[in-house]
Order: sequence, then structure tokens, then C-alpha cells
Amino acid sequence: SNHPKFRDAKYKSILTTAIRTLKKANAEGRKKLYIPIEGLSAEENKAIAATDLQVYGSSLPIYNPTFKSRTLKSISEFTISDIKFLISRIAIDGKNGLVNPIGTKRLLSRIAMGLSLYDRQLKRVMDASVENFNSNLFTVDFEEKQMIVEHNIKDIIDYLLSSGDDFVWGQIGELAKEKLKDALLTGNNYEYIEIILRVIRDYTTLEELSGPFLDDGTLKRFVMKPLDKH
Repeated sequence: SNHPKFRDAKYKSILTTAIRTLKKANAEGRKKLYIPIEGLSAEENKAIAATDLQVYGSSLPIYNPTFKSRTLKSISEFTISDIKFLISRIAIDGKNGLVNPIGTKRLLSRIAMGLSLYDRQLKRVMDASVENFNSNLFTVDFEEKQMIVEHNIKDIIDYLLSSGDDFVWGQIGELAKEKLKDALLTGNNYEYIEIILRVIRDYTTLEELSGPFLDDGTLKRFVMKPLDKH
């Protein structure tokens, strides 16, 4: 990686070990896990690659608001560029240099899903305006989106909790749902709400949030298994 953080000795050591483990996994057997968006133009690929160097794993939409994973936390300081490289291949046993040895294939699949959601968000931003190509695609319209999501956060939470219990960031059972409702009502543990707020803000466009996003299906992208309401 060319990112300045790579000059940090601890970070470099972790990443170097992960790369070495990944090479060993590749020698044992290769299998695609993360698949980038196909059919992009050279300009689009260049814009995404530039943004990948500026965004960290902590921005992926995979962190459960009420449950912390040590494995996922371990990738939070890696750039998206590094994560995409490290997860590009897994061994037959499902292990990978990114989260090996404590990682599992399930966690790797979740990270890969997060990367796909991230890529699709950047594509939406590029589709919105060619002027965005020279920006950090991930932070376009940050302030405006933040204000809209903050203003509508109660309705957003109500929509999500009534839509299912399996989301891009993992499952939220009945106890966790009660924690989220309490956080909305009392302000206690409001960091739970802030995690969801961040995901909605970062994985929608201003154009989407300026429309009837609570009714037009925009938020469905965050629900993995909608409830059967029949």
C-alpha cells in the first residue's frame, strides 16, 4: 500500500503478516470471494481506486450497533484498498490473510458483502454527476445527507425494525431492538443509533434522501431478510 499509514511500524507488521498468510492460502487453493463491479469505464475504476485509499474499514456497513466483533474491529484501520487486496482470495478451508486465524468464512462473506455495498454506493455517486469523479466519492454531500438522516432518524429506525431482524450489519434480535428503541427514547447508549445513522448516510445519495426514501424502497438495501407480513 502507498497509504501514509503503512509507514507505521505496527500497521506495516500486521499487514505484512496478513499478505504472507494470503500468499500461503493462494498456494493451497483459490476461490473468488469479493467480486468488483464489472463493466466500469477506466475513469470510473480510477475514481474508485483513488477513493479506496482514503476510506477505512471502519466505514464499511458491517458493524452491528449493539454487538462488537473483535475480528471486524481489527480491520477498521485498514484502507479499503488494502482490504480489497487481502480478501481477493481465500483458501479451500475458508481462511484468509485478512482475518486468519480467528476469522471464519461467514465473517469473510460479510466483509465481502460490505465491500460490494461500498462499490455500489460509489457507482451511485458517480452516476449522479461526473463532477464527483475528482472527489472522495464516499464523502460527497456528507453534510447535507447527515442533516436529512438526523432529522428522520426515528422514522428510519422504526422502518428498519418493522422490516426485519437481519440487516447488512448483522442480526438484531428482540432484546437488541428494545435497546435501540430505548436509545431513541432516552438518549442512553445513543452510539447504537449513531452507527445506523452513519450507515444510512454513507450508503445513500443526496438525490435519494431528497425524495420519499422512507416509501420508495431505498432503505430495503439495508434489510437482508424482510419479514413476511402476510
